[in-house]
Amino acid sequence: MSSIEIVFYALCLGFCWVEVLKLGVVKPFTCVRCMAGWFALGLGVWQQGWHGIILCPVAVFIGAIYSAIQMRYL
Repeated sequence: MSSIEIVFYALCLGFCWVEVLKLGVVKPFTCVRCMAGWFALGLGVWQQGWHGIILCPVAVFIGAIYSAIQMRYL
């Protein structure tokens, strides 16, 4: 998978984990930003090796943008 696909899938998995399935009761598991980062870290290391670590902050940033849009407009 490419880096863009990993970040997109991580955001989708984070959204499904938090908003659809509502799994978890503590902070890292109830935040789309946090879960997108963790999923991106896991997928990035699995698919691209240690170079995939850089995808974690990228996914957190994209998740933060999504969360801001959600709070403002949805």
